[in-house]
Amino acid sequence: MPDQLQSTFQLRDDDVVIDDCFVIRESRFGLFNSITLQGRRMLTGGTYEGVETMTRWHLKCEQEGTLDQYSRVIETSSYKL
Repeated sequence: MPDQLQSTFQLRDDDVVIDDCFVIRESRFGLFNSITLQGRRMLTGGTYEGVETMTRWHLKCEQEGTLDQYSRVIETSSYKL
């Protein structure tokens, strides 16, 4: 990926690093977003605690390689234009 397209993630003074892995920031719309220290945006939710819990769970499943066991397609369409 070209250098000009890569964004660098910078910690803010008010960021709290959780598990030495990610931070949670409140958006201007009142939602909470988790971001890894590498800058990857993870989850968005309505409460700080919910986003913290689910981000920990998500990262644990990624490490264990079990995230696909909890993912599924809800509905597909066979309609063609």
